[in-house]
Amino acid sequence: MEFRLLGPLEVSSAAGPVRLGGTRQRAALAYLLLHANQVVSARQLTAALWPADEIPGTARKILQNAVWRLRRSLTVPDEEPDAAQLLTRAPGYMVRVAPERVDLLRFQRLAAEGRAALSAGDAERARGALREALALWRGPALADLAEVGLEWPELMALEQKRLDVMEDCFEVELQCGEHQSALRDLDAFVRAEPLRERAAQQLMLALYRCGRQADALGVYARIHAALVEGLGLEPGRGIQQLQRAILAQDPQLDAPARLRPAPAPVSPAPGHPDDHANPPAGPRTLASPTPLPHPPSPPAGTRLHPAGVTDARSTVTDPAAGEEGAEAGAPASRPGPALGVFGPPKTPAHTDVTAGGPGRPHPGRSEKRRPGSVLMLRFGFGAFDDLSPGDADRILDSVCQLAREQITTAGGLVATSIGSMLLGVFAEDGDPDDGDSAERAVRAALAVRDSLVTAGATPLIQGLSVHAAVATGTALVCQWPGQPGAGRPWTGGDLVDQCEAMLSRTPPGEVHVCDRTRRRTQRRADYRRVATSPARWQVLTLQPDPTDEHA
Repeated sequence: MEFRLLGPLEVSSAAGPVRLGGTRQRAALAYLLLHANQVVSARQLTAALWPADEIPGTARKILQNAVWRLRRSLTVPDEEPDAAQLLTRAPGYMVRVAPERVDLLRFQRLAAEGRAALSAGDAERARGALREALALWRGPALADLAEVGLEWPELMALEQKRLDVMEDCFEVELQCGEHQSALRDLDAFVRAEPLRERAAQQLMLALYRCGRQADALGVYARIHAALVEGLGLEPGRGIQQLQRAILAQDPQLDAPARLRPAPAPVSPAPGHPDDHANPPAGPRTLASPTPLPHPPSPPAGTRLHPAGVTDARSTVTDPAAGEEGAEAGAPASRPGPALGVFGPPKTPAHTDVTAGGPGRPHPGRSEKRRPGSVLMLRFGFGAFDDLSPGDADRILDSVCQLAREQITTAGGLVATSIGSMLLGVFAEDGDPDDGDSAERAVRAALAVRDSLVTAGATPLIQGLSVHAAVATGTALVCQWPGQPGAGRPWTGGDLVDQCEAMLSRTPPGEVHVCDRTRRRTQRRADYRRVATSPARWQVLTLQPDPTDEHA
């Protein structure tokens, strides 16, 4: 039995398509498959199926009936050895299924293989894996359920991952000297996602290598205008230095030598057409990979930024981040005020968000205030004296990617990633007083720290430090109009401001929380009062998640 989530939900067996019943049953199966081979609590599943203010009193009974019907639909007469099973596991349910039977899990595996091959310089293997991963997509993930109004953070995270893989694929094409063949798709991608600086850099480089220097500079002008006018941000240091290199016609920007052809072209899985699935005459081998040009190594104490993660300002100082600055031997740095980093300037609550004009937000922008918790992470790095700029950027990219995965695993959404800072948002699944979002945010913060710093006797990366802060309350969520394929909200407001103020005073290796977060998690966590921090509380321990124990 095959399960396809990367498009409308489809389940098929040897006998043909499997009928799944109504929207509620389809949604229940889809949510369990998004967490395949993991226990999903009945409470979490209920929150996914109904809006918080519309959960009926008979929700548990309806859920039990839906699971019973799904079990009947998924029954395999021939008793296949690896047949999927819908199991009851306290405190909820779990779909046990072989990873190769779920297109989402295959996509994640292929994407990881492609990125590993790209880092290792094996461009041909990376291109094959990345193209095969993209070919699995048949449209927006669970498009049929999104059409009826279901909005899950997991779907936003999946779309972000798809865009990341597309950028990886473009990078392979540029490494292989295939800038001309990648140009059309790159241009369409950047026009649909105008705020993704990594793709804009790739397009600028492709245009420059095609002899279109003026067009390459025009791309920079567009993204500069979009960031400054829309978000109040300057483009990141990397894209600024690429613009200067184009103006100077730096020889380092020239295309690598064409790669020799070889037999047996790699093609995506049949039945899944993709714009990137038309390779040239044959695959190519890359003896010495040529990644996107990186700027020269920054001075000591300057923060490095991973590829694909933008910086808010090219030069800023931070009087509050003393620990990082002391370790690097130079003044520490950080972005400016939270709303200068994580979104446009703050708008008073009474401002009419549907009208333009001076002092008013973008016309047509919608705003909502939603209860939940925000997690802000900042990474400090020692000097990478023995590494090339490209290797340093890949290390930083891996650190940020691990943090993204931990936040997503805890049920959160990475709303913004700026330089070495990440903002995760955790919406309430049910009653805000229960503290569900606060506990998940704290758990994610500890997971990121422990996996990077305290998993062994020394940090996994020499000189790495992790700073984390969690604030609970009501976040301002804004949806910007006219951004194709976006659907990803911007999150800000006073709650983000509060969290950033807390983070600025959080020492390395510690997780600080606000009073409200502590109150909602104190039954499962131990805290120490911190008199010198606006956060007031440091997390000491957190009891294991009972869901993990049952799993």
